[in-house]
Amino acid sequence: MGFPTYGGGPFEAIGLPTSVLLLIGFLLVCLAEVAGGVMLLLDVPHAATVSYLLLPFESVFWIGFALPFGPPLGIARTFLLLLA
Repeated sequence: MGFPTYGGGPFEAIGLPTSVLLLIGFLLVCLAEVAGGVMLLLDVPHAATVSYLLLPFESVFWIGFALPFGPPLGIARTFLLLLA
């Protein structure tokens, strides 16, 4: 689709190379979001709060890696959580 899988965003523009540690950080945030999703499915109390608290950490990677679908999906997720 013409989008790089990672890199090419502001992280590279400021001289921060896409490194293994940066990708591991992204993986940890993704795994935390999966855990939050499982908590939502199991109707664990305060699961929505966990999801809201992860948004700032996710947005750092969305912006830093110039991920095109992160912000719209984050907005949609937030809207759906508010409706639930």
